[in-house]
Amino acid sequence: MDDFDSPDAAHGQAKRHGLFRLHPKPQHPYNHLDFDVDIVAVHGLGGHAFNTWTDKDGHLWLRDSLPARVPRVRVMTFGYDSTVLFGSSRASINDFALDLTTRLEVERQHTEERRRPLVFVCHSLGGVVFKEFLVHLSLQLDRCHDLLRSVCGVVFMGTPHRGSRAAAPARLLSRIINVATLGSAVRSDLIRTLQVSSIELETISRHATELLKELTIVSFYEQKPIGPALVVEPFSAILGLPNERAIPINADHRKIAQTSPRKEQRYLPVWTSIKELVEASSMTLAESNRQFLDKLFCVDYKAAQLRPRQPQRGTCEWILSDPTYVSWLNSEQSSMLLLAGQAGTGKSVLTRYLAESIQSGGQSDGPGTGYLGVSFFCSYNETALNYEEAVLRSLLHQLIQLNVRSAALVRSRLEKRNSCGLSISTRPDDLWASLTDVLSMSTMKRIFLVVDAIEELGAEIALSILSRLWKTTHFLNQTHPENRLRILVSSRRNPAYASALPNLTILSMKKAQIQRDIEEYLRHEVEEFATKNSAFRASVSAGTRREIVTSILARVDGMFLQAALAWGEFRKGIMWNQSVVAKKLKSLDALPPGMAALYDKVINELNESIRDDAFVIFSVLAAAARPLSEPELSAILGVCNSNKDIVCSTDLEPFKDLYQIMEQSFPNLITIQDDNRATFVHLSFREYLQSRQDFQDALLSGRREITRTCLLYLKLRDMLRHAHDGSGTAVLCSNKTAGKVSIYTLESLRSRESNACFSPLLEVIQNVPAPAKLQLVQNFKEHGYDLDEKWSRRSCGRPLQHCCSMAGLDATLKDVAFLMLRLGANPSLPPRPWRSNLRRAMEAEAWDLYDTLLRHPLTDPNAPDQYDQTVLHALVREGPLNRISELVDVLHGVDVNIQDIDGYTPIHLATSVGRPDVVRKLLNVPGIRLDLADRQGRTALTLATYWGMKSIALVLIEHSEAFPLPEAGQLSALVFAAKHGQKDLCTRLLELSRYQNLDCHIDIAGRGILHLAAINNWAEVLVDCIGHGASAGLNVNKIDHAGKTALHHAAALGNVEACSVLTERGGASLTLQDRNGRTAAMAAADAGFKDALVVLLKSGRVNPNQRDVEGRNLAHWAATLDCVDVMELLVGLDGASVEWARRDKHGKRPVDIAGMCGTKYVGLFLAERTPGWRSEQPDWNFEEMYRSRTVEITDDALLLQEEEDLLIKNSRRQKRKSDEEWEDSRRRYPDSRFGLVHVESDQQTIFADMFKARRI
Repeated sequence: MDDFDSPDAAHGQAKRHGLFRLHPKPQHPYNHLDFDVDIVAVHGLGGHAFNTWTDKDGHLWLRDSLPARVPRVRVMTFGYDSTVLFGSSRASINDFALDLTTRLEVERQHTEERRRPLVFVCHSLGGVVFKEFLVHLSLQLDRCHDLLRSVCGVVFMGTPHRGSRAAAPARLLSRIINVATLGSAVRSDLIRTLQVSSIELETISRHATELLKELTIVSFYEQKPIGPALVVEPFSAILGLPNERAIPINADHRKIAQTSPRKEQRYLPVWTSIKELVEASSMTLAESNRQFLDKLFCVDYKAAQLRPRQPQRGTCEWILSDPTYVSWLNSEQSSMLLLAGQAGTGKSVLTRYLAESIQSGGQSDGPGTGYLGVSFFCSYNETALNYEEAVLRSLLHQLIQLNVRSAALVRSRLEKRNSCGLSISTRPDDLWASLTDVLSMSTMKRIFLVVDAIEELGAEIALSILSRLWKTTHFLNQTHPENRLRILVSSRRNPAYASALPNLTILSMKKAQIQRDIEEYLRHEVEEFATKNSAFRASVSAGTRREIVTSILARVDGMFLQAALAWGEFRKGIMWNQSVVAKKLKSLDALPPGMAALYDKVINELNESIRDDAFVIFSVLAAAARPLSEPELSAILGVCNSNKDIVCSTDLEPFKDLYQIMEQSFPNLITIQDDNRATFVHLSFREYLQSRQDFQDALLSGRREITRTCLLYLKLRDMLRHAHDGSGTAVLCSNKTAGKVSIYTLESLRSRESNACFSPLLEVIQNVPAPAKLQLVQNFKEHGYDLDEKWSRRSCGRPLQHCCSMAGLDATLKDVAFLMLRLGANPSLPPRPWRSNLRRAMEAEAWDLYDTLLRHPLTDPNAPDQYDQTVLHALVREGPLNRISELVDVLHGVDVNIQDIDGYTPIHLATSVGRPDVVRKLLNVPGIRLDLADRQGRTALTLATYWGMKSIALVLIEHSEAFPLPEAGQLSALVFAAKHGQKDLCTRLLELSRYQNLDCHIDIAGRGILHLAAINNWAEVLVDCIGHGASAGLNVNKIDHAGKTALHHAAALGNVEACSVLTERGGASLTLQDRNGRTAAMAAADAGFKDALVVLLKSGRVNPNQRDVEGRNLAHWAATLDCVDVMELLVGLDGASVEWARRDKHGKRPVDIAGMCGTKYVGLFLAERTPGWRSEQPDWNFEEMYRSRTVEITDDALLLQEEEDLLIKNSRRQKRKSDEEWEDSRRRYPDSRFGLVHVESDQQTIFADMFKARRI
């Protein structure tokens, strides 16, 4: 590897080409065992191995700052002769890829290095070189297998992957060339390669697509133009793959690669993305997560976000200072904001501005920074994708990409194993639960979630999603108050939202704000048009330009779309002079208000010769469920105008250059999207067409023509031949009419008709009228049809299941069920069903059908469903008692002890749902077992006490086997009864246990009955346990997992009676220390319970000099109480010499603690016993504490009614006086002068409030 440390010109031209090590620096030693990942940077067209990544201050971020953020990585940069100047080198992209391959093989010689993961960072043309590099490796597997397997991730920075309508090939080419050469001569071969429509680029992209799907990809796209426009449009910079994460960067095409920590918000998404790629490369679950993401992906949400136009510079910025938005953004809890506005006012543009601002870290320092952004942009022209599942799957897909560790939570919710392997559940409830799980993670505290144009989902779905999002914020505020979820939803104004969610914050877009943005937009458009059109520029002065803007602005009434259309109409024409401008201004004056009037004007101005053809196109686009590609639209129109029979795809006569004709004929009504698909310029035009009665016949013909073309296409002979030959998706994707988008949509999304019939018998049962239904079922059997449909795994047993489920609602279906049973249908199919037929009949309350099924010879009453529950479980949960008696008393072979997937027996279930009558019934069944525990180690009695169901617990206690000794891993009913404070139940259980083996009864925190009795201050229970349990070896000093004895808990809660019993009768140790080193006496002093502390001190067994983990003895903690008598008890302890001058780990003595806590009299007491106290000139004066400077006598009779008690008056007077003393001491002794430990300034107030609360 070549050595290079700084990008000096002194190293010469040769030092630009090759593979250079940036970290560790060449002059530093390199040990291959010290690094886990290799990062390789590849520059772009006319770039430099070093200067491309170096900012104007000489900071090369790959070398100077990235290694500190991403440790244990070797960073290299690859330089090649990509100069577009006429030079001596004529290497091609394939040559560059071969050179990169050779150099990497040379640098990765050790066995560990050959297996080391590779991450690439590519700028502009460097991304194309990387893709060619992948293709080359795949073609040389024998030699390059290890290298190809090592490539795990790539970061693309402004790489032009594909062309767009906004940036045609020549236009995109010229931008990149201008940036790279600043107008110098260019190499023609590299120019051809960069052209998006060129054969080379298309070939590279097509060959690399499947290889890229195996990697983790991050694509950065620029947001700032160089000159009048962006160099690489966002659509071109995004691949559109499910394993890709697209992030906007608030920089231009050059500076997107020249980031540095000086621009922290711009640098943050770059280095964090690289760090995530590095971390993912070493994760064993990376491959399974990638496959899961591929299954979860259903919509190209990245392209959807780019559909609204990019905001004009200077627009949309008003929202960042809007009081409602700022207040919502600064909220101290998770919250949701609804951005509401009329159609055509620019909501989606504003929403894109906010989403990209968050995603790029473009906001300045403040509350809006530090958020991770995810978004979903609904679209009126993608109706096939506008549903709740697509929204949730897309949001989860983005959240997993933001935090790969969240994949485990989502997979645990969604992945289901069936006979075909793993599949994912797309049920909305499962998706919502997954979303809540991810947003609750501690690493996802600041998420900015955006949903745009939610009204496009339909009123019912939109309201449902809004309600669930609102519930999510409420849930997070209750359970994770530290999280700051921000949900921004944009929609048209809808009163139903405010009615359903009255507390929802709504930001309505005001006309004045929109008008300012429209004015800025028009000013920019007029100036840009004047720059491009010299005739127009010569015809308009600065004042005339302002007049154009003002005239349009006065007539659009806050409608952004109307302003754009009005300007589009104004700029039409090729001849310009002052008279033409004046005439167009006059026509603006005659323009009526409203979008409908504007559309009327545009339609009426259509040339009569193209009017009919235009309405054919409008009708097809209005009927289409999504935008149509040019081949698709051309094929439909070709079928419409064809007079011959079409039997093969070669018989189709599509129109040529259709898009070009459309753009020339009605540019203000039709838009060609970046992906070369046509649709209306706005939803309002479709609504306009649908609202006009005279257009209804034309719209109906559009729907007919689409249907006709689809049916015709399905019968094309060559397509049928491909299907018969087994041609797969690849053949169909290559077809220009049935393209990649259509097929990919079919593969990625589940069928919208999820209830589509797949059983002939079920089709008859569901759809045939009642009189003929029974006869047809009989005919099926007579013709030898298998009523169980065992020939189909999917429909096996489903016809009878359907009848049992609907038997309570449809008497005919009940009759069908009886008939099928008589004809020999098996009621136990399919095996392990979702719900058995018995349970379905029971839930439908079709008891006659239930009886027939129960007595059927093929019915197994113990057959489990998917949760291992039997029909007895279902009856116990919600069935009548007589049916339970019938099942367990009459029917033989019913297992009353069978356990479900959670370990619940029927009596467990009866206990948990609170049915004491069922519990009594099951207790009388011979063979019932009460010692069985569920998966959490709970018997039926333990479960009753766990939920605090005292009445059911008393019923269970009547049975001799209900209270077994807990085994290892099992929980205790006695402990749970004590935790719920049920003293009489505890006493009964203690009597049943005869006070034996009480140490075995502990909860998950390690606390036994003595701990809980001490917490509840049950002195009598403690007396009985100590008296009867002593002979059985009861340990009164048993500690829990926190190292605390029962005495610790009693002292900390001030339970004097419990303390007395434990010290006097139980002989509890007063010197045992918990995990924090505190004794029971320290706990009482810390909690402020003087009476409990006095009881412990009077026992005479307290060691006042024991120290906790902070180095504090009992004198330190007693100093927090202003009780001199407690200090005197310390002095009087037998055989103890209290260490009054002992300093803790923070250098504080007891007298210092007294000063900080404001305990005046104890402070004076300790000052006399602390050597050298007077000479130290302390920060406080105990003599002056609580002495008010002024005392005013007030007439309380004026404040109180005469009938009030004198005691109330005195207490209020003392309260006021105490408050005055407290405030005076606060002013004289500020918190900052005497902290136990050093705290930040914003924490000092918190500690002061804590001391005040203790004092009160």
